Amino acid sequence: MRHFLLFCLFVLVQVSAFAIPPRPDAFTLRQADGSEITVYRCGNERFGYYTTIDGLILQRGADNGLYYAEVKDGKLIATKQLAHNPQDRKAPELKLIKQLSNTAQQVDQLLSLPEHRTKMIGNNGDGLGQWGVSGFGAVSSVGKHTIPVILVSYADVEMGDTITVEKISRQLNEKGYHDEPFTRGSARDYFLAMSQGLFDPTFEVVAKVKVSHGYAYYGKNSNGRNDVRVLDLVKEACDLAAEQGVDFRKYVEADKGCVPLVSIMYAGPGEANSTDNNSDDYIWPHQWTGIDYMYSGYTIGNQGVKVGAYFVGNELNEYTSGGVKKKRLAGINIFVHEFGHALGLPDGYYTGSDPSLRGRLKTMGLWDHMDIGCYLNNAATPVAFTSYERSYLGWLKLEELKEERTYTLHPFDIEGRDNSAYIIRNPKNTNEYYLFENRQANPYHVKDMGTGMLVLHIDYDVQAWSANVVNNIESHPRMAYVPADGAKQQFYGYDSQGKIDWTPLVNDLYPNADNNTLSIGSYPAMRVFTGGTLNRPLYNIRRQGNLIVFDFLKEQGTGIADVTSEPAEKVLGIYDLQGRRVDDNNQPGVYILKTDKGSRRIIRK
Repeated sequence: MRHFLLFCLFVLVQVSAFAIPPRPDAFTLRQADGSEITVYRCGNERFGYYTTIDGLILQRGADNGLYYAEVKDGKLIATKQLAHNPQDRKAPELKLIKQLSNTAQQVDQLLSLPEHRTKMIGNNGDGLGQWGVSGFGAVSSVGKHTIPVILVSYADVEMGDTITVEKISRQLNEKGYHDEPFTRGSARDYFLAMSQGLFDPTFEVVAKVKVSHGYAYYGKNSNGRNDVRVLDLVKEACDLAAEQGVDFRKYVEADKGCVPLVSIMYAGPGEANSTDNNSDDYIWPHQWTGIDYMYSGYTIGNQGVKVGAYFVGNELNEYTSGGVKKKRLAGINIFVHEFGHALGLPDGYYTGSDPSLRGRLKTMGLWDHMDIGCYLNNAATPVAFTSYERSYLGWLKLEELKEERTYTLHPFDIEGRDNSAYIIRNPKNTNEYYLFENRQANPYHVKDMGTGMLVLHIDYDVQAWSANVVNNIESHPRMAYVPADGAKQQFYGYDSQGKIDWTPLVNDLYPNADNNTLSIGSYPAMRVFTGGTLNRPLYNIRRQGNLIVFDFLKEQGTGIADVTSEPAEKVLGIYDLQGRRVDDNNQPGVYILKTDKGSRRIIRK
């Protein structure tokens, strides 16, 4: 007998969509005329496109080639001009490019439409949570919860023979799971560790089904809109699972009156992180709360069960070995990122469309799993949630620094013996604060990234969180880290032999060889957006084993305490010694910092 699931749009709940960020690196695709073009993938699960390496927006044409794009009648469409790398462009191509100068701004407007927006807010007015109290996500972040997971093959793409219900159940739940390279535990292990046991999920793989259409039917993109039939996939998969005997009523949670979330793992790669030429028709991994208005009240069975949210993620991930592109079972990083959204976390990466801003704006990078940290080790090793995110979800008590004394900061201990972080609030805006956490080597902080104190600067705004634009303004990132060396690099670098160089990340942590102070006079300085600089200095930041120790307000032996707030100087630009403006240059050297209060020499190391 066919069982029924009722998908509905809940009263007073806005539709919310979150997605994994697009892969951060450029890659090469072959064009319809045989040429090759190097591009970046941009957008999200609702609106996707490519850009050239110099930031021009592209869209697929009828021949599957990449063409310069324009916005017409609210749609992103391909022009008739095939795109090329900058050095290969001819005069007609250059002329068209000048005519399309406002395309990026128009795409930003499309991304800001309500259907592309999300709504996530903190438990408190300051954007933080309360220990032991759930966040506002589709899934409660406190307590025991069982989440149904369905494995889905397409009519034309089968899930691998080794990808069984038992295999994925182990990957998601088994303690210490480590079958694949760089794997350091199951998804359940991760959430138990991050929450110190306050959140105890079981991911129950309930069925393996095969839907009626090919991958391109469900993942089809149209005029920039991604995956226009993805909801059909979710509903069909649930229907097929019900036919196999899955009783979704057992997953209903009384306080929500519904199944909070259904998870779908679909066969093959995902659009966000694939470089295949046909990857536009793959589904972009994402989490969705509430059902699109077009499907409100749609009924496909007689169980009478409501489903509050879903998320979809890919089976396979790409990697390169010996210069050859290969695919293997995706690690848990995508699952963890999307489930983080289901718990209530916003994206930490730049979610807008300006390709030049995407390159300049320095967000949390590898330091945050809700940013590009989800791509660490080919998306196999999840990065720990930040102290902000753990507080937001009700998993962490923050201690406010107030007294003039020496403090000890314990590491984030995955066994629960020590779990501490400190907060300093801006007295002129209690929604703005600094957080301090101790990063030590553990399964969710790789030792290559160094050890020490990670400093976060948060400026919570309910509108920015609700619209999922936390870090979309270059001059005002609302969730950022403060690098001890003053230089932000989103990803690791490479040395002259092509080997990974972790030094830029190691130097982000306090203390480093050149900096053990954070104050209004240090570089970087303790700045705030409201009130200028924040004179709540930390002196003598030092390591003692796996502990971080520092003096707050008064440097030991000086008798000098700073407790005032002064107007910030306005940075007008950074210049090299030849007078050339180099604001975005993070290379070591001597530079001139020009502000509204004068100029001074700074040294970047």
